[in-house]
Order: sequence, then structure tokens, then C-alpha cells
Amino acid sequence: MPKAIFLTGATGFVGSAIASHLRRLNPSMPILVLARNRGQRTARERVGEVLSGVKAAAIGGDISAESDIGASESDLRTLRAYDLDVWHAAANTSFDKDSRADIVRTNVGGTQKLLGFLDTLSVRRFHYISTAYVAGDRARLSSGRGCIAYEDEDFVGQCFRNAYEESKCHAERMIKEWAATTGNPATIYRLAIALGHSRSGWTSAFTGYYGYMRGFSVLRTRLARPRTADSVNQSPHVNGYMHLPVRVWGDPEATINVACVDYLVDVIGRLSQLDRSIGKTFHVVNPAPPRFAWLLMAGLRVIGIGGVRVCKPLDSSAETKLERLVNNSLAPYRPYTMGEPVFDTANVRAVLGTVPAHPPVDEALVRRLLSYAIREKFGRPVHMSSHTPR
Repeated sequence: MPKAIFLTGATGFVGSAIASHLRRLNPSMPILVLARNRGQRTARERVGEVLSGVKAAAIGGDISAESDIGASESDLRTLRAYDLDVWHAAANTSFDKDSRADIVRTNVGGTQKLLGFLDTLSVRRFHYISTAYVAGDRARLSSGRGCIAYEDEDFVGQCFRNAYEESKCHAERMIKEWAATTGNPATIYRLAIALGHSRSGWTSAFTGYYGYMRGFSVLRTRLARPRTADSVNQSPHVNGYMHLPVRVWGDPEATINVACVDYLVDVIGRLSQLDRSIGKTFHVVNPAPPRFAWLLMAGLRVIGIGGVRVCKPLDSSAETKLERLVNNSLAPYRPYTMGEPVFDTANVRAVLGTVPAHPPVDEALVRRLLSYAIREKFGRPVHMSSHTPR
């Protein structure tokens, strides 16, 4: 049977970057992209908008559909005609507690239905995009287990900080069981927190680090307006920076494992081409992650805010009104600012011979990334073809 690539999640940030990279690695192989109809836009239109310049065919459907991923009979015949390299990147990445049911439905239920559907197709290999943060909160584990998250482990008793982490861990275990039962080769890639392109700053998703910094950008705009009766006190400007004398809760020495999307897809691409990566799980992470306090201050310098300090959480009665406003808005991210394990990369090193170096996370990179986000108002729709170097 002829070979083809079947990709879910290609309209998302990381998924679209994977689609573009796979096209470069496989210039003549068909790429079939699963996408939902949304509003007045068809799956074909959405794929054409996001993957403009990437030759790919849209398969209308949804991994959460009750049967056959909601694909038409014509699309099903297309899928059955190929020996497929399947890439599963579709996921609900929300941290919202109220979205737990939707997160589980997509990340666990959707993965389960996709695997069942694949049993009716010819699958050459299965690739799953996961997150390094399935490691969860390991504070209650023994020192050996708590300090290092190993690639060859999944659930070892860690506490999950949100439904997203828990659902991705559950999906990983499901995929391993499916691969063992069916004999289909599978590989899992656990990614760092994805940042924009290291050279252009391009991103289409303003979550994670961007979501954290967006709160400060919005606050700066709000405080720059004329004072109103219900506003917090305006803060003075010092040397061109808005001075915000606030304490942000977090561990100044904690690392934040952020990595640029071009680095992530490059490492994934290298691993995916090697047979010896079959059956393994890989931490595709930044081998030299920045400290939280440094990353925050570097970002605040781009936004134009000074006076912020990082310290471990205090009693809420010790907070000022402005600190309470800031820390409440950042609450969903707080667990990630209090520390993380070292992500073991022994499997990456064994397969590739080394862990590729990530571009330095320095002032220049942070400025490039956040300047792009500010220009795009942290979320105005962006077309990949206009902003992603080929």
C-alpha cells in the first residue's frame, strides 16, 4: 500500500508546526489532516487558512465523534487506501477547572475513539504528542522520584495540578496498552512549554508563558488610563517603566521548561525517522531551562514594567490590593512557578547520540517572542504562511 501521513490537531499551534515540518521531511508523501467544521467554516477552509503553503488534504471529522471519527464515506475510503503514519496532536490544553469534562472528553475519550478507529486501518506507526508535565506535582514523592521525572515512567503516585496533566498521562497509558495489544509501533513525545519560533517570534497560540505575561500587559494598559473611582492606584513611571511595587508568588529559583516550537519539531522529526525510537517515550525539552524569576523579569522589561519582585506565597492578609489583583489573575499558573523536576532525557541521548542544544533563552529571544505577541495583541488570528520561516 502507498504510504501517507494522517495528522490530528494540525489547526493548533504545535500541530501546524508539525505539519509544516513533516512536509519538509516528506515532500512527496500525501498528508491527510483531520479537522472539524467550525461555525461557517468547513474543515477544508480551516486547514487551507492555517496550513497555507503546506500541501495537505483535509479530512472532515472529530476524534470525539461516536463512530469513524465523523468522517464521510469518501474520506474513509481515502484513509483505507494508505499505510498510515499517524500523528495525534489534537488536545484540549485548557487549565480551566470548569472545563474538566471537556478536557477529559477530548484528551482521553477522543484518544480512545481514535485508537479504536485506527484498528480498522493500516497503521504503519503511531506518534503521540504529550507534555513533559505529566510529571505533575511530585512534592510528596521520595527525593529520588520527586526530583527527576524519567521518560520510562508515567504514573508513579504524583499529584496532578490540573485535568490537562491527568488526562495526558491517562492517554499515554492507554496508547502503550493499545500498542502492546495490537503490535502497532508507537512513540510518545513529551514536550516542554511551547514558545514561538526562535527566529521570527511567530506563534498562533498565546497560552502558557504568553498567557502569564498577557496579564501584566493588560494591567499596564489599565493603569495607564485616567484614574476612575473603582481603579487601583495609578503607579508612577520610572525611567520609562511603569513601577508596580508588587510581590508575585513563586519560587525565584524554580526552572520553567520552555522551548521554541522550531526546536521541538526539529527534535521530534529527528526521532520519528529512526526505527530505534519505536516503543519509547521521549522528553523533548529544553536542556537548559531558564529560572522563573529571570524569565518573568526579562518579559516585564519588554512590556515596560518595573518594581515587581518574586517571593514565595505569603498569607493573603499581607497582600496589598494591587498584589491581590495580580496574584489572583495568575493563580492558574502558580503551580508551575513553584518548582518542577529535572526532565530525564536518557532516551533522547541514546537514540540521537546527544540532546540537541536549544537556542539560548536570553534577553534577545524573550524580546523577539514578546514583541511579536504584543504586535498581535496576544491573540489576533495569525496565518502560519505569513509568519513561519520555511
